[in-house]
Amino acid sequence: MPPTFAVLPNQMKKSILIAATLLISIACNKGKNNNAEYMAACDCTGLAPSYNANIKPLYDLKCATSGCHNAATAKSGLKLDTYQNAKDGFAANNTLCAVNQGSGCGHMPLGGVKLTEAEIKNITCWAKNGFPQ
Repeated sequence: MPPTFAVLPNQMKKSILIAATLLISIACNKGKNNNAEYMAACDCTGLAPSYNANIKPLYDLKCATSGCHNAATAKSGLKLDTYQNAKDGFAANNTLCAVNQGSGCGHMPLGGVKLTEAEIKNITCWAKNGFPQ
């Protein structure tokens, strides 16, 4: 029969507690960098960005460029040059983690300056509101 926790040496108790804490932390943060969690945390009250008015100009300037996510390059298979590609790409990729430059995902724009909070909020609310065109 294995010894009970109470009779284990103090150093072993510390090691077990540290390991348990790490496992709990990993379990609680699993999937933390997914789009749904970023959308749930964002208040989009009064903000209704559309693809044509808000997202396409941003993507054309900072994302769907030569060497990145335009039709010719399609880095990582992701094209952001059309409405359908942007909508499909959002669902297939961890877009919000990337633009928020969260841990555990590729930071976008790659090698560039992080998008502004307003730009990130537009992308987030565009998705949260059902990807209006």
